[in-house]
Amino acid sequence: MMKKIIIPILFFCSLLIALISCKHYSSINTIDKPIVVNTCDKDSVYFDLQILPIFAANCAQSGCHNATSHKDGYVLDNYGNIMSKGITPFQPSDGDIINSILDGEMPKGSPNLEPEQIALIQLWIQQGCQNNHCDGLCDTANVTYSGTIAPIIQTFCNGCHDASTHNGGVRLDSYSYLSTLALSDSLYNSITANGVNLMPKGGQALLNCQIDVIRIWINAGAPNN
Repeated sequence: MMKKIIIPILFFCSLLIALISCKHYSSINTIDKPIVVNTCDKDSVYFDLQILPIFAANCAQSGCHNATSHKDGYVLDNYGNIMSKGITPFQPSDGDIINSILDGEMPKGSPNLEPEQIALIQLWIQQGCQNNHCDGLCDTANVTYSGTIAPIIQTFCNGCHDASTHNGGVRLDSYSYLSTLALSDSLYNSITANGVNLMPKGGQALLNCQIDVIRIWINAGAPNN
């Protein structure tokens, strides 16, 4: 009787040891909240500050692949939506999205992505499509409207506040609209929940880096640069 009990226990222990000792190539973070690290790895690609802005500026546009238009069923405005179809981790040349980019079919009606942008997306896929962020990549020394602020607003705000939606009567899809709210403190108060509801509404709060660069831009007079 004791022998019959010991054999299943030994089998279970062997199986447990095998599972623990099994090495995985990489763990894929498939949740919407990014993994945040302080020390950047120069060989790693970080989704929030390197990959998402490319999709936001070239794909998640009104009439194409934002939450309102979702052309052909594709919404490419955040990590979860981008990963939902058309991207295959560790396969930088496989999947509808990357193939459309490589073939020059997308962005439709706009210039092709720069070779450096394509290479960055492929490297991110090759590294496992991590939903990651590195605070060390936060550039607070070269903050501009066109290169820093507009991509953030386009990524996190325009889905609710562009010309077609303008929820709450608020539009943020051009410099004139955005700068007015910025100089009145309404923008900064909204993204920090200072006396008002936090924006983006129902979504993840902006990262500290994104809030910092918006503050720097506002303090500089919200220039159109």
